[in-house]
Amino acid sequence: MKPMRMIVGAVALMIVVVVAGVAFERIMAAEAERILHALRDVEKAILDNRFEEALVLLSHVEERWDRVGRTWPIVVDHHDIDHVSETLIRLRQYMRFGDVENSVVELSAAAYAVGKVASKESFSLTTVF
Repeated sequence: MKPMRMIVGAVALMIVVVVAGVAFERIMAAEAERILHALRDVEKAILDNRFEEALVLLSHVEERWDRVGRTWPIVVDHHDIDHVSETLIRLRQYMRFGDVENSVVELSAAAYAVGKVASKESFSLTTVF
């Protein structure tokens, strides 16, 4: 009877781990999509030379990213999270000086990095092998 309990327990534990992993992956993907959408709003404001509005929108992105930075390190490399944070810092400074070109470049880099972090942690054949 004991071996059967161990097998059932092991299977139950594996199911819990897989379900938790899938749930966390979906949460990460949804949060990354919200951040990317917010970054697109920042880009629109920059391209329209509405830097004050863009700075307010960027503040919302940074707040959201700070919240993400507390939970994602469980499964995401700290270097990747730091890279996004550093890009957002550079973006803020370019925006403060009204530099449209460099702001858009940094914004594109930030969007790419956020998308890359989320896709890097997704379960697919590419990430498994």
